[in-house]
Amino acid sequence: MFLQRREEQSRTYFLLQPGKLYLSANLFGGNTVLSEYLRKICGIINIMDIKKLVMFDLDGTLINAYEAIYETLNYTLKQMGYNREETYDSAKRAVGLGDKKFIEKFFKPMDIEKALKIYNKHHVSIIKNKTFLMEGAKEVISYLKSKGVFLAVTSNRPGISGFPLLESLGIKNYFQKITFGDMVQNPKPHPQMLEDTLNFFHVDKHQIIFVGDMTIDVQTGKNADVFTAAVSTGSSYVEELKSFHPDLLYTSLFDFLKFLKFHKPWDYHNNYAN
Repeated sequence: MFLQRREEQSRTYFLLQPGKLYLSANLFGGNTVLSEYLRKICGIINIMDIKKLVMFDLDGTLINAYEAIYETLNYTLKQMGYNREETYDSAKRAVGLGDKKFIEKFFKPMDIEKALKIYNKHHVSIIKNKTFLMEGAKEVISYLKSKGVFLAVTSNRPGISGFPLLESLGIKNYFQKITFGDMVQNPKPHPQMLEDTLNFFHVDKHQIIFVGDMTIDVQTGKNADVFTAAVSTGSSYVEELKSFHPDLLYTSLFDFLKFLKFHKPWDYHNNYAN
């Protein structure tokens, strides 16, 4: 479902459908009692009702590994005898569907398996020194962790490089569940990753936020019917993300953090949605 944000005189609300509004906790001058009363009698629901779990995509959302991906791609092209180099932008724009789908975009069908082995071996060897956290990533997950919110990673990246990355960047222990593309039968945009994570934490799909940087992430969120926040920090442009209608769209994780601090999604314990 798509929320349209409106702002009037420092008050923020979100239009969901005729007859219903998603209201911020600080609407009506911060009068939470009034907000609760209106929600009960008018079918008005809070935008952040009972959010217990936040799931994150990895590449382009929490981490920046594009230099390692770009370097590894051109190394593999050279090793495979391809007389060309790809640009940084072409490598960056090709990620998101997993390593095999990535390789398929640059190599002939008969070379895919060999190229994939070369790519993965080299990628793992350089990735720790060529990857860093996105600005605001540590702050967002630290803040959510401090509020008792469950955290999870759902990424199409293979585990062979994903787990070492989380370890080297010092954020693995923030997440109670980590799922990579080679750990499921159906990677994103299929909703399996998200559905498996929901089941693991025993939470309802309306109690989560899924955060990603690509149109495939927004598509995945829609396929799973979950509240989806997009950040334009990775491979998809703002206009591309807008065309897929995420529930929220920010240009940085710091802006997303401001949203979390303002709405405090873990403060409400009753869902009055009809």
